[in-house]
Order: sequence, then C-alpha cells, then structure tokens
Amino acid sequence: MKCYTISHFDDFGNSVFKPKQQFDTLDSAISIAKKVNSDSSRKFKVVAYKCKYCYQYHVGKNGNVVTPDNNPIINSPL
Repeated sequence: MKCYTISHFDDFGNSVFKPKQQFDTLDSAISIAKKVNSDSSRKFKVVAYKCKYCYQYHVGKNGNVVTPDNNPIINSPL
C-alpha cells in the first residue's frame, strides 16, 4: 500500500499528491530525519513515525520550529 501527501495545488486549486517515502525500519527513518534536521536552513523539525495505514515508517514535520535549544548542530562550532 502506498501513502500519499499533498505536493502542491494546481491552477484550479485542486490538490496534487505525491507518494510518501517509506522506510522498513524506524532506525532508517530516524537516520534520515537526523540528516534533514541537521540542515541549518530548515525551519521545522521532522520526525520519524509509523503510519497507521501502510504500517511502514515515514518522516514528516511535527510543527516544532528548529532552534539552537533543540538542534545541537546549530550550536556546534565550524
């Protein structure tokens, strides 16, 4: 089973969907989430979660803003 997320809206305001990336293990999803969160230009954190529809793991935004307090990469010296 494939899960989909909204990619964008077309000229008529209709939702255009794209398939979500699926991971077999929580560890693989977490490693991708860590890599994405290490990007200093990210505004929102992403987290790994288990989908209740396809029973696979996905990575998605949780609404938390990335700050120096919750992202040690921002505080690390160059």
